[in-house]
Amino acid sequence: MNIILKEPIEKDSIVLECFPGMGLVGHIAANYLIEKLEMQVIGYIESKSLPPVVFFKNGIVEPPMKIYKKNRLIVLHSDVLIPTEMFYDLTEKLTNLLEKSKIKMLISLGGLSTISQEKKVYGVANSKEALDELKKYGIEILEDGTISGITGLLLYNLSKKNIKSIAILVETIGLRPDPAGAAALINVLNNMLDLNIDIKPLLEEAKKLEEKLEEMSHALRKMKQKEEKLPMFA
Repeated sequence: MNIILKEPIEKDSIVLECFPGMGLVGHIAANYLIEKLEMQVIGYIESKSLPPVVFFKNGIVEPPMKIYKKNRLIVLHSDVLIPTEMFYDLTEKLTNLLEKSKIKMLISLGGLSTISQEKKVYGVANSKEALDELKKYGIEILEDGTISGITGLLLYNLSKKNIKSIAILVETIGLRPDPAGAAALINVLNNMLDLNIDIKPLLEEAKKLEEKLEEMSHALRKMKQKEEKLPMFA
């Protein structure tokens, strides 16, 4: 595995880890941030463990895992689900890169599985200092539990390097894309990082998605009712 940078990550940068996960909330939030802030690709991640797929944009191919930058804001982004066999190696490589770059803080964006529709946001930290950062912005702390995958590994690895790291997790239902959850995450980032990004388009997208899902559900119910009325033959 290799991390290739076209330009360095500046000292005291804020790094957002937004790899795909529950509800794709981090992934959707990353795409939205990249578009609205007009972020530029400064690097990419290569691995033979990644699916054999290459994406293209405006007719030009590009790698599935990229690193974006705008001033001192960095986004770690992937267009594919990251295989579990990559977790430890990728985490180690990222930890070494972030330590060498002397970043200010890492913020992981992710989802928290629930049946609630509230889109409540919770936080987890890797140190007392990082915990105070969450409390300063009124983010409710998850007191006990587990956090898996690259997010959990990064929190732990960076704690050993004395690098402040937090995870911001929003309630989300199942694996379906959740733009409303992504909007809740961006709203927190607006408060923390003074981004001033309008989340209304994401909320409108969420409303359209819910309406579409309700239409599909209604169609399935009608189909089931028709099947129940059909005569049975021995």
